[in-house]
Amino acid sequence: MATVFDKILDTTTGPKAYDWYRRQVRAMTTPGARALINQGKATMRPKYGVMNLFGYDPKHKATLPYYDKFPLIFPVEPAKGGFYGVNFHYLPYGARVAFLRR
Repeated sequence: MATVFDKILDTTTGPKAYDWYRRQVRAMTTPGARALINQGKATMRPKYGVMNLFGYDPKHKATLPYYDKFPLIFPVEPAKGGFYGVNFHYLPYGARVAFLRR
């Protein structure tokens, strides 16, 4: 005969449990791109004075030894056809703190 603990344990495995867990995680995460666009919080241009996260597909990726597909940048000034910015993923932690304190 199954104990109450066995019944509880049975509900924590299988597809239903997996779907429940996935829904919980999704509900706790930040809104998706579509929701941000609808709220007017996502733009095609960098926002100055704040950090920006975006997807990046370099034009010459075949010639690059590596690149950041999702850079977290702090734009510092506009440039022709884009902007200059600091990618926080490439900075050591101490340099990140020093940059943000300025």
